[in-house]
Formats: sequence, C-alpha cells, structure tokens
Amino acid sequence: MVERTPQKASSFQLKRVTPERIRHMPEEQKEQKEQNLFGPGNGQKQKGPQNGEEAKELETLKNLEMQISGAIDKIRLLKDTKSSLERRVSELESIIDKKNEELLRVTSEKNNIKDQIEGLLNELQNIEP
Repeated sequence: MVERTPQKASSFQLKRVTPERIRHMPEEQKEQKEQNLFGPGNGQKQKGPQNGEEAKELETLKNLEMQISGAIDKIRLLKDTKSSLERRVSELESIIDKKNEELLRVTSEKNNIKDQIEGLLNELQNIEP
C-alpha cells in the first residue's frame, strides 16, 4: 500500500505505508490502513453490518446524510442567490433615486420655462394696442 503526502503545492511524494507508520496514525485512518495492508482474516476483525437490520439502518443513515448534504448545498445556493438579488435590488433602487432626482429637476426646469413664457406673453399683450 502506498500513501501520497503533499511535498509541495502541486507535487506529491509517495510513502510506503508500513505497520510502524500505521501505529502513529489517528484511529479511524489506522483501522482503514490496517485493513488495506493486512486484509481481512489476518488476525483483523472485519467491520460491517452483522445482519440485515443493521444493513438497513446503515443504508437509512447514508440516505439521511445524502439528503442533509443536499439540503446544505441548496441552502448555500439560496443564500448566494439572495445576496446577489439584494445587491441587484440596491442597484435598481439607486437608479430609481437618480431618475426621480432627474425628473424633479426636469419638472422644475419645465415650470421655470413655462413661467418665463407666460411672462413674455403677458408683456406681448401689454405692448399691443
């Protein structure tokens, strides 16, 4: 059995897994490596379901784990989508505010021009005999 260990960011150095190395590994890794190295039946217990009921329970747990993982992924996606939509709403609100300011400016300008035209028309009426 050969184990890969990172040597640099992009390359791996191959190390041979020996019983000595296995003794220094965490328990979960140790059991997996021992089973791979020695194989079942060489003085090692083979782990797994003892009967059909345990197998069903294990399958149920695996299904639940997959459903939870899927739900977590969907939640993450929805949060990202929500964040993106909130940014877009903020952008659109800013555009609306600018358009409203422009509308007020144009309306004010129109009223000023209207007042000037009415003033000129009044002057014209006063000039005519």
